[in-house]
Amino acid sequence: MLTAQIYANLPVKTLTKAYTYRIPDEFSFIDVGWRVLVPFGGRKVEGFVLAIEDIASPPPLELKDIVKPVGQAAWFPPVVITAARRLADFYLCPLAEILRLFIPGKGGIKKESAAKTEEYIVLAPGITVDDKFLAGFSRKKAQRRLLELLRQTPRLEKRTLREAGISSAAVNALAAANVICRRQERRFRNSYGTPSVDTAAFCFTA
Repeated sequence: MLTAQIYANLPVKTLTKAYTYRIPDEFSFIDVGWRVLVPFGGRKVEGFVLAIEDIASPPPLELKDIVKPVGQAAWFPPVVITAARRLADFYLCPLAEILRLFIPGKGGIKKESAAKTEEYIVLAPGITVDDKFLAGFSRKKAQRRLLELLRQTPRLEKRTLREAGISSAAVNALAAANVICRRQERRFRNSYGTPSVDTAAFCFTA
């Protein structure tokens, strides 16, 4: 049974621990960092997933199920979770209270909006682009050009495709033939323009 340790997003300072919920099979993709909707005290509230555990035997008490995920990707990247844990320890406050600082608004979900994502394409599993494979696209120049680019760069973003003059028709044709796959990932805004954050270097002062 797949379970999640979830902190309720409620402005109650006495809620200092995580609660265990069962992850339904259809939501098995949920991982650490996701925001989810869960039943809590007779109502449905937003929660933050901070740990995942696959338990072999059922727990003594029946677990409630996660109602559904919020958004299409994890909201909190590992660096944010690490920083939130250290802030919570330093200021002696609930972890959920710190995590609330990293989401829009202060009262949880006002409306569900999809996270900003970026689409990119990769070769489908089992596809190897060599000269013999490319020979089959001698009359499909746009598709051949796209495959040549993928041979050089395993991942191509939409912006790169536009700059290379690759049409959406070529992408759609190769995707329909199961030669390439479309993927999406969460896009995070970097307000300070720093390329990375060293979590080990964090220093907090009162």
